[in-house]
Amino acid sequence: MFLDVRRSEDLPPPIFKVAHMEVIKLVFTGVLPDLNIELNEAKRAITIGKGAGKRTIPGLLYSNHKKKWTEAIAWQCKEQYKGDILSGPCAFVFDWYFPNTRKDPDNQYFAQKYVFDGLVMGKVLREDKYRNTKGGVLHLPNVDAGNPRLELFIIPNFTFKNPVK
Repeated sequence: MFLDVRRSEDLPPPIFKVAHMEVIKLVFTGVLPDLNIELNEAKRAITIGKGAGKRTIPGLLYSNHKKKWTEAIAWQCKEQYKGDILSGPCAFVFDWYFPNTRKDPDNQYFAQKYVFDGLVMGKVLREDKYRNTKGGVLHLPNVDAGNPRLELFIIPNFTFKNPVK
């Protein structure tokens, strides 16, 4: 697995204040999978059994892969976050630090699926449905070859406003 795990005592406190708003910061170190890797996993199929009982199951590898990544994120959430489960609208800032610029950022943002599922499994969010995520999601791409990671900032009870409207 690409995610390195650091104990919570090695991390800054996950809750801090910015402009009178509470902000929760979670750090997921390593490289998360991108869309192209996941599409390839989804296309692969495995064969079970022999002879007449032989059958092919498409997508099983993807579901195992998704479970592995979701559990890895959840475990890191449990290590870093000890607060109450968030149940109101939240805004999310995904501050991505990629190892290089070879892949399109939008393909790498696909990993947000595992992050949201991991936040629920790790008891940070009550659910990843509209009610909790309607605050908005902002992605910021960066490069840090020596320390690829995702720094996730969660702003409870906050909603981004569209500056164009």
